[in-house]
Amino acid sequence: MNAGVGRVTTVAMIATVVLGTSALGYGVARATTGLGLAGPADVSPSASTSPTTSSAPSSTPTPAARAARRPSHVSAPLPAQRPRVTPPPGPPLFGPGDEGDRVRELQARLRQIAWLSGNVTDDYGPDTTAAVKGFQAKREIAVTGYVDQRTLDRLLGMTRDPTADELANKLPGSLLASSSRVGIRVMACSRFSVRWST
Repeated sequence: MNAGVGRVTTVAMIATVVLGTSALGYGVARATTGLGLAGPADVSPSASTSPTTSSAPSSTPTPAARAARRPSHVSAPLPAQRPRVTPPPGPPLFGPGDEGDRVRELQARLRQIAWLSGNVTDDYGPDTTAAVKGFQAKREIAVTGYVDQRTLDRLLGMTRDPTADELANKLPGSLLASSSRVGIRVMACSRFSVRWST
């Protein structure tokens, strides 16, 4: 007998949970969409012998009022669908084939943010052009390979003034001093790797 009572209790509990969940879902759907079964405001007026007048406004809005306050569907393109607008490039300040201190400073700044590896030189060659193109593409600047005002402003904002050692391709003094004491020569150095020779 206890087994039968247990089954009945279990079935009753499951039925209660299912009905309660359904009622909750219906209530949430009706509250969020304003739709549902016909309520007092949804029923069309019928012929009545005595008109009712009430000084208190109805708390349930009419279908027209519900439709008026319901937001219309607005569709905006997703971020991946929005076209990216790259501003047109400005006039070149310096670029491939140029030489001098400005090129050396540009290369040192590009090395600070790991866009250029190798030594800083006075020559704006293919490595510098590739580094500038990568920098421009990453920041959605028109990719030209030459430095315009927008590229230079962005680079100056992200880097610091190069030191004399950076411009001369010298390692920091403490590293040179310690390496000379133990008889190790530095063969090549970049921001990410150092090759040593004994």
